[in-house]
Amino acid sequence: MTVGRVCSREIVQCRGRETLATVARLMMEHHVGSVVVVDDHGGEVFPVGMLTDRDIVRAALRQNATLDRLTAADATSPDPLVVRAEDDLAEAIEQMLGRGVRRAPVLDAAGRLVGVVAVDDLIGYLAEQAAKLARLVERQPQRERL
Repeated sequence: MTVGRVCSREIVQCRGRETLATVARLMMEHHVGSVVVVDDHGGEVFPVGMLTDRDIVRAALRQNATLDRLTAADATSPDPLVVRAEDDLAEAIEQMLGRGVRRAPVLDAAGRLVGVVAVDDLIGYLAEQAAKLARLVERQPQRERL
């Protein structure tokens, strides 16, 4: 199974120049805890970072500033983990584990942003597969014990 099959295609995004107050409102409106920070190159959108609600709080406290005085770029970690839509789920899980992240932007073969994969997406898929295996076991006839 590939990342592209389980990732969310609904991408909440912002630009690095947007204030953290604006980004926090965006998160609230879309009921999400993270956004993809993007940049435009030649009409295409590319991820430059992931920004979480925790990142916003940490930036405000670290810099002792209000959210309307800080930008997304001020709180975004450089060099975000990105995964490819064609990557195997096991590979994506290993990458996320290795970097200690719960979400990653998903790129197509041309490097364009096409989704976001989160731990919740992966757990949902794995739970679905485990439920299918459980049904298989339930349907198998009971064997006599000798």
